[in-house]
Amino acid sequence: MRISILDFIKRIQYHLTRGDERTARTKRNIIAMFVIRGLSQATGLLIVPLSLQCLHRIEYGLWLTLSSIIMWFGFLDIGLGNGLRNKLAEAIAQNNLLLARTYVSTTYAFLIIICCFLLILYVGISPYLNWAQFLNAPRELSTELSIVAFITFIAFSVRLVLGIITSILYAYQRPALNGFLDFSINLLMLIYIWILATFKKGSLITFSIGINVATIIVPFLASIYLFTRTYKPIAPTKQFINFAFGKALMNLGVRFFVLQLSYVLLYSTPNILISHFFSPEDVVPYNIAYKYYNLLSVAFAILLTPFWSAYTDAYTRKDFMWIKVTIRRLHQAWVVLGIFVVLLTLSANDFYKIWVGVTVHVPIELSLAMGFYVLTTAWSSIYANIINGTGKIQLQVYVSIIISILNIPLAYLLAVQLKWGIIGVILSPSFCIAITSFLWPIQVRKILTNTGSKLWLN
Repeated sequence: MRISILDFIKRIQYHLTRGDERTARTKRNIIAMFVIRGLSQATGLLIVPLSLQCLHRIEYGLWLTLSSIIMWFGFLDIGLGNGLRNKLAEAIAQNNLLLARTYVSTTYAFLIIICCFLLILYVGISPYLNWAQFLNAPRELSTELSIVAFITFIAFSVRLVLGIITSILYAYQRPALNGFLDFSINLLMLIYIWILATFKKGSLITFSIGINVATIIVPFLASIYLFTRTYKPIAPTKQFINFAFGKALMNLGVRFFVLQLSYVLLYSTPNILISHFFSPEDVVPYNIAYKYYNLLSVAFAILLTPFWSAYTDAYTRKDFMWIKVTIRRLHQAWVVLGIFVVLLTLSANDFYKIWVGVTVHVPIELSLAMGFYVLTTAWSSIYANIINGTGKIQLQVYVSIIISILNIPLAYLLAVQLKWGIIGVILSPSFCIAITSFLWPIQVRKILTNTGSKLWLN
């Protein structure tokens, strides 16, 4: 029996709107995010070969490593972004716009102060930082690296404040719009790098300027547009800054800050450790494999992202059955992810040759290690997302500190002492995350049944 296009569209609309409003909204966001993130990942993949045309391989490896380090400062918002996300979602669930505006205004005030402090601190210590020595780079690149580090740090500090708009969109359960902002940033980067590669004007400094400007201009324009239109009722103003409300943000935010910092150390160290233990050139094959498998990580993150604030809403309303049903569905999605990991691994070598040619060799062992990394991280994230949404993150804070510290000596043991090379650097965080894959399901069960000690429920 033939089905008309109109009937097909109606069936899709029916499935997208079936269920309660929370579920329907989550479905719509997931579909939109797959489309938007797909475009974003496509532009991200195109950026790599163009960057290799624009910069020498060692320069590109240095940029990847340096930007990973500076990115740490982009997360140093003392967790206020995620604290705002949860508190704002609770205020929205209670339909309290005055409280919502107070949280937004106070968060902006806090982050502007933090941003100014970080800039002053970096200006003070920058003359004493030897980036070339730290990154194991040629001495002649020392001055250029210092300039690039300074530009990148300023950009991340500004983005620290502008990034609040992403927390607001997540609180309103609009992650698809955040995905569109990320796509816009990638598109601007792609255009800029294409221009540099076409006119042979590439250098570390010119490369970093365009990349950093793209990360600033998009959230800046988005903030102006949204606060003068859709979110005008909660737009930040001086009158609504109330540091008394900052205590609630800080109590939750500081815990999120420690959590963020620990995971940044865990996830961002491979570039640095590979460069330090081996050479900046060895960062390139790792980064290529990472970007390839990151397609799956991003796809699974798209699936999980809308649920964080939805969990906050469900937990506030005591809708525990909705959370349990969602967990079962996400288990099924994880099995599908495993199938795709196998398929991507089987086709990895052919894809690498088409993507970057034969100039960079990515061994199959590296692909296998990345596949394991994707699966362990995804399983842990299913439950970590629920814990984050409920705000019961004290145990997660303690465990994240332990595994982030454990990761570095473990990476040294595997990569250098056991001579596993860069494979050992990748397997180290995977083994650490595997620990959380056992702990978080236990904690989620205790949260939903309100059983266990204070550590599990705080």
